[in-house]
Amino acid sequence: MCLSWAFFRAKSVADAWRFLGGVTTFAWRPEYLVALKYLGLFSLPMLWIDLMLERRQEEYLWEKGSYRARIAAGLGLLVATELFAANQANAFIYFRF
Repeated sequence: MCLSWAFFRAKSVADAWRFLGGVTTFAWRPEYLVALKYLGLFSLPMLWIDLMLERRQEEYLWEKGSYRARIAAGLGLLVATELFAANQANAFIYFRF
């Protein structure tokens, strides 16, 4: 499925095949360092949360928290998601057709 998306995103079938041919080669690019930083930034806290929940025998974060704390945390995450998502204009891919 992931490989077939290249054909939707590319301008032509030849461009899609050229893109897919690049999967077999590896050359370091500066963008990879940024990607690794984001991977560490987001995966390490998730690992810490998972280990903490395992130790506490909880199924999900704030399971034993008060109702108000859970609502406040959910609203805070919702606002953060809206703020982070509002800085780019991402057109839906099918509008190109």
